[in-house]
Parts: sequence; C-alpha cells; structure tokens
Amino acid sequence: FKSSRAKTLEFVGAGSLDFDDDDEQAVRTGITSTNFGKAITVTAWVTFRDATGNRKGLFGSDYYINSDFSIHHHSTGSDYAIAVTTKSGTVATFSSATTATNKWVHLAIVIDQNIGATNNCKLYANGSLIGTSHTQSTGDIECTDEICIGMQGYTDSQVTGNSWNGKIAKVGFWTRALTASEVQNVMYKSYSDLKGSELTHLRNWWELDDISSTTAPDSHGSNNG
Repeated sequence: FKSSRAKTLEFVGAGSLDFDDDDEQAVRTGITSTNFGKAITVTAWVTFRDATGNRKGLFGSDYYINSDFSIHHHSTGSDYAIAVTTKSGTVATFSSATTATNKWVHLAIVIDQNIGATNNCKLYANGSLIGTSHTQSTGDIECTDEICIGMQGYTDSQVTGNSWNGKIAKVGFWTRALTASEVQNVMYKSYSDLKGSELTHLRNWWELDDISSTTAPDSHGSNNG
C-alpha cells in the first residue's frame, strides 16, 4: 500500500507474509555477529492469530544468549504482551499493548541505551505510545545468532513454540531511536515513500509483499531474507 491511500487498517494485509507457528516458518536475514550500537528501532505491521504460548519471535536473534536481543510476544492472553531483551534475562515487558488478536496493529519498538538502564525502551501501537520500560542494560545492542523475522532463535532443530502465529508486513530496522513523530510518519508508508530523516540510519526494510520463491528482498540493505 502507499501512504497516499486512505489511512485505514483494512488494506494493510494486501501485502504481508503469513507465519504459521505449526510449520515453524521464518525469514532468515543473514544478519549475524553484528554490533548495532546503543539504539535501535524496529517497526512492523502485525496480526496475531492466537495469543497463547510464550516467546513467539517477531524480530531478533535469541532470547537465551547473553549478548543477543529479541522482540517477541511474551505470554499467554488475548492481548499482545510484547517483551524486549538486549541481554539474556533483562526483559522490558509491555502487557496488554492492545487487544489485537486477528487485527492489524502497527508496532514500533524503540530502544535507546544511550540514556542509561532506566526507561530506555518504548512501545508504540498504531502510532500511540503504549508504555515505557527498561532493559536493565546500557551496553551495545548486538547479535551473535542470526536475526530472524517470525521466529526467535533459529536453529535447524528449532522446537515448536517460538514462532509467530499470524501475519507480518513492512518490517523496518533502524540503528537509532526514532522520535514519536517519526514513528507516526512512517506508519503508513512503504519503502518508496520514506524520505528525509526517515532514511537516516535505516539499516534494512523488508516489505514482505514482494517475495520471489523463497526470497524476501531487503529494499534498503543487502540482507535479503
């Protein structure tokens, strides 16, 4: 979809990738052993088919490895409970982000560890700030394992239970903290609509509506999924 179209949620799913937890589907980005500095922003349009289960990966590398980061649906319930880790065991949890089962929601997770270990993580849903929490970490945000979309901690023997169960579209990944107005500005945009500061420190953008065979192109960087 294009930003010039009516800004409603109904058309978001015109281009998206459907992840089925039962089949353990994932987009493997090829990003591994990388230091991103102290601040990142991840944005995505998502639906969730079934909110049961735990640690269903949206974007990141691994919850269990001390140097890796993970953004995932954290706990059972009818609402999104989004959790963020930048070091193993340091979880910023946002409970009841929105009652979003089977509904499209734009999520933006902003982590800025430049400001210290307190209140350094924000979650936006549909452009509105849902809450501020903290990761209890001030170090650089990095990954050892491969970053995946739709699964937490990909391995060839991944056990059932850590994959997204729903749809994901338009995943943006910045190596800086977007402001509240920038989050609102990029919400309804495709990659071709981004301009000015919206492109500053943008690392990757996966539309997920342009998949060819088993490849999900990276519109901005070199990490085709």
